Amino acid sequence: MTIGIILKFKESNREGIILIPDRTYTYQGIIGVESDVSKVENIYTDNCNVVYGIGSGSGPLITAYFNFLRARISADFERIIDHLVDSYNDVIVQKIKNYVLGPLGILYDPVNVENYTNNPTIFNMINARVNEVWNNLDILVGTIKNNKISIHNINSSVGADLTTQGFGVIGTGSNSALWTLIHLGYSPNSDMKTVLTLGLFAKFQSEESHGVGEATDVIVVYSDKGKFVSKVVDENTLTKIREKHKELINLQREKVKEAVNLVDL
Repeated sequence: MTIGIILKFKESNREGIILIPDRTYTYQGIIGVESDVSKVENIYTDNCNVVYGIGSGSGPLITAYFNFLRARISADFERIIDHLVDSYNDVIVQKIKNYVLGPLGILYDPVNVENYTNNPTIFNMINARVNEVWNNLDILVGTIKNNKISIHNINSSVGADLTTQGFGVIGTGSNSALWTLIHLGYSPNSDMKTVLTLGLFAKFQSEESHGVGEATDVIVVYSDKGKFVSKVVDENTLTKIREKHKELINLQREKVKEAVNLVDL
């Protein structure tokens, strides 16, 4: 129950990413509560590279994923694309160790995995834990590596490169956000202010979906003269853009009424 959006923007002298999540956290899979804690994760930063992420699903699974990813990236940043999926599978392995094999006194041995899969009871327990993670862990990661932007979605142990389309959406509000960005003509070649506005319109529209909260965070990240800049969009700006989104919705409804009056049957 959430919305998470990462978008790419491009200007004459810089490229960057914009991260837009709500602040609704899900408990026990059914209870959504708005918090004052941001969902934007600053995963890694050095002089030439920065990695940010947003998670959707189970809070503990999201926390575990980003902890695994931080450790892997810190040890070997160059293999970051591999780490995105490997960290997802780390969460699954942790679940299997702690909740399937551990209670049975069995040591995890990936080389001889048939020792588990040949036992129907253990196999079903493992399968249940895999599905638990697949159904409750959806990740967006935005990376600036040597001034090159990439956006990836990791779900069900599969990584999808969304860099060409320039944006990714996750959570229960993802369909509404996706439709809005496409309908309003989002382009990864648009400037920062345009992308920020469209991203917020998408977020506000997604609030029609179950479990998406009104509280909104917006982080803009880009490189300027060799240094990374991270800016938080203030509440006053969010309020003004929300009002413009309401005006857009009202205008659409007015146009529908005008079109209805043109029907002569």
